[in-house]
Amino acid sequence: MLSAKHLPLALLLALLPKFIEAQTGAIRGRVLELSNNESLPGATVSILGRTLGTVTNIDGQYEIQKVPAGSCQVVCSYISFKNDTLTLQVPANGVVEANFNLRPDATALAVVVISAKVEKASVGNLIALTRKSVSTISGIAQEDIRRSPDRSTKDVLKRVSGASIQENKFLIVRGLADRYNMPLLNGGLVPSTETDRRAFAFDLLPSALVDNIIVSKTASPDLPSEFAGGVVNVSTKEILERKFLQFSLGTGFNTLSTGRAYRFHEKGKTDWLGFDDGSRALPKDIPATATFEQVSGDFEARYPLAQKFKNDWAIREHSAMSAPVSAQLSGATNFRLGENRSLGLVGGLTWSHAPGLAGQRRSDFSGTSGNLQQEYLYDDLVYSFTTLWGGLANLALQINPKHRVVFNNTFSVNSIDKLIEREGENFINARFDRATSDYFNSNTLYSTQVRSEHFIGRMKLDWNGSFNRASRSTPSYRQMFYALNLDDTTNLYKAYVTPNTPSPNFGGRIYSEQLERLYSTGVDLTVPLTRAAPDPEVDPAKLKIGGSYTRNARTFDNRWFGYVISSLDYEPALLEKPLGEIFEPENLRPGGFYVREGTRGTDSYTASSSTLAGYFRTDFVVDDIIHVSAGLRLEHFEQHLESLDGSTPVIVDTSVLSILPSFNVFMVLDQEEKHRVRFAASRTISRPNFRELAPFVFWDFDLQAGIYGEPLLVNTLITNIDLRYEFFPAGNQMLFFGGFYKSFDKPVEQFSDAGGGGSRRYGFLNTESAECFGVELEYRYKPVRGLTLFGNVALIQSEVGFTRKQAKAGFLPRPLQGQSPYVVNLGATVATKDDRATLTALFNQIGRRIWLVGQNSNYPSTYEAPRPVLDFTLTYKFNDRFDAKVTASDVLRRNYVFYIDIDDSGKYEEANDAFIRSIEAPAVFGLTLNYRL
Repeated sequence: MLSAKHLPLALLLALLPKFIEAQTGAIRGRVLELSNNESLPGATVSILGRTLGTVTNIDGQYEIQKVPAGSCQVVCSYISFKNDTLTLQVPANGVVEANFNLRPDATALAVVVISAKVEKASVGNLIALTRKSVSTISGIAQEDIRRSPDRSTKDVLKRVSGASIQENKFLIVRGLADRYNMPLLNGGLVPSTETDRRAFAFDLLPSALVDNIIVSKTASPDLPSEFAGGVVNVSTKEILERKFLQFSLGTGFNTLSTGRAYRFHEKGKTDWLGFDDGSRALPKDIPATATFEQVSGDFEARYPLAQKFKNDWAIREHSAMSAPVSAQLSGATNFRLGENRSLGLVGGLTWSHAPGLAGQRRSDFSGTSGNLQQEYLYDDLVYSFTTLWGGLANLALQINPKHRVVFNNTFSVNSIDKLIEREGENFINARFDRATSDYFNSNTLYSTQVRSEHFIGRMKLDWNGSFNRASRSTPSYRQMFYALNLDDTTNLYKAYVTPNTPSPNFGGRIYSEQLERLYSTGVDLTVPLTRAAPDPEVDPAKLKIGGSYTRNARTFDNRWFGYVISSLDYEPALLEKPLGEIFEPENLRPGGFYVREGTRGTDSYTASSSTLAGYFRTDFVVDDIIHVSAGLRLEHFEQHLESLDGSTPVIVDTSVLSILPSFNVFMVLDQEEKHRVRFAASRTISRPNFRELAPFVFWDFDLQAGIYGEPLLVNTLITNIDLRYEFFPAGNQMLFFGGFYKSFDKPVEQFSDAGGGGSRRYGFLNTESAECFGVELEYRYKPVRGLTLFGNVALIQSEVGFTRKQAKAGFLPRPLQGQSPYVVNLGATVATKDDRATLTALFNQIGRRIWLVGQNSNYPSTYEAPRPVLDFTLTYKFNDRFDAKVTASDVLRRNYVFYIDIDDSGKYEEANDAFIRSIEAPAVFGLTLNYRL
């Protein structure tokens, strides 16, 4: 118990934090360019001798809180401007105003030294990075992300210059397919999240956890070399100098699904978390593959074994689909551990749940392009529930001004629970078809990374290590098929269940698991070559050397079963039972059905790869106007894959040494450094990924085709040339215009065969060569106060060359798969004078692109038609703590359309072209409330 003599001391200790807190004040103001009185967003304002500091916002305003009372010196710096220092007297519990007017510095170097933590989320900082980078980069900051309705990172990426999204989650940069783009998370490599392609699903990352996204479009020796479109670095929120706690809650209205009746299977108890609760798992009593086949051949044992599988085929009616909802909690704090030493922590949790209902129409054809015969016409209803959630916990330890360690952790889950009900006419087989596809897919990503920065004398040493784990689970993927012959007058659809031989498409169950682990480590040393600056990062001449090691390992297991007719004396009436009753336990008997396993050797594979890389890069400046960066990267790559083709082992063993040079230069054209020209040339590489090599065949219900790999694929070498002009007028404005050229040796593309629509397959091939060239325009302009116009436009052309064998087989001249002839992103933001209300309009459209490559005129390529997308966001700030955001996404509601261009007109014409696929697109309206402590 507290004694009376200790009471005064206890009261003193209790009041001490309040007393200490009372001895602080705040500094705020604005940073302007002296010559024209324009605001300077992204300028750094810091307290000399302390780690306190901030970055100005879009209007050049700043505020530094919790500044110790008394005298202090405040330094303001901005790239290409002279620093300004003010001596201020900060009152206890008060605020002092301090405005800065900066003069351009004609002799300034490309970068400046800053002691405060740069706020990566600001537009100004992004422009500063673009300005000082020797490589050609584009990007988007959290400041702009907040003004969009985008929920996931893949939505944000389509706003980046020259970028677009394919299949609603895969990134296309400069019209090049996802396999030609390299994803990074906080500068570290991430594994592929997809079963059937070399790609990272950017919809795994909630946009609320992202500070900025930077796309490097030209190569540098210190960047990974496996790209031709861009290296996409997603930076999650890191340590902030100021403390905060923020909570947001959102809901919305989907014009196609909210409030509508729907049909769905029984869901698991933990689906809302993106995980299966085990109810879909393969029964524990089911033995291993070889044993199961022996048992299933035993007539006495196979029926009880079949009854182990849960009868979860029933589809039930539901009254109304719920509205989309989302929630987010994030916060940051920091602790002073002594003079110039601090520990910072930022954390966040975000969760969203989006029900969906959309119509889809599918068709396919056979024959020749001049005489295509329609095989079927199906109408689908697609019901889905998508759950996306993630969390991050990032720590930074500032040991002293010369030593810093950062520990980044990100975890995310993206799941989709989907039911497709299909109905339509099969013209080839003269029947009506009904089919269902029912699956739950869960993707998880865990990424942990340690990075450190050390200044040793005038040298800088950076090292990093990371571990990434990506998993993909699809338990009990079920497909069922019913048919009714056109001349059948009974009007009774009969289940298509095969005798003796199982099929994954007709009463099939698929259990699929993929696990990929990626380990990487690297070290970089920057050595200044002159004594012109105190820091190697800003020295006009420096040498950077380094190395890295990466190892990637994947296991993929696919096990599948199918219900079959037990004998020739089966009861035909059982085939007329509806989906929820046909596989009841009492029907798994002699005269009924049982379950057989159809798993093949090709259904599983193990694979690994490793890359040992070393590089050197030298940077120097000529006459203070020409900035050059050149170097060489060496990569020793090994890849190993094992599978089975029947009983024959399939082994891929590759070992390649690649020599990859790169050269970047920019020239400043005026004393104010507002005009500059960039040039870059490099050699990069693209390597076949595990899935492209694996002989595994998977039937995709949605595509009505089988996907298979090709073990004989080889590497693709790419030559890249870039030229760009840049103009930086006053304030937060910019204008970029440039062009690029790329040459591909042995590019990999996905082809469709010329088989019928019921047996079509998609595989991978190396073509002989390809060329790609384009021009890009990017701008950000403020014509008047409160109005910002921004956007980017890319015009791109490509052409594929073929081997003699491919040309003889009738391969047709065409662009690269996934390449659009144009990409347009336009936007405008209007803000009130006090910035309380902000309205943003965003427009996006891509030109038609090849969705699936056709090998010859018997089955030409399938195109995706252009589709305009218009979004609106209105944000209103009630006070410093509370604001609301109203969003309207895809208000034009144009359908996704895929087609074969029969008359080669270059556009979709319903009367003339062969329609392949159409998907309804909803408009989604949302309201998000945000409260900040």
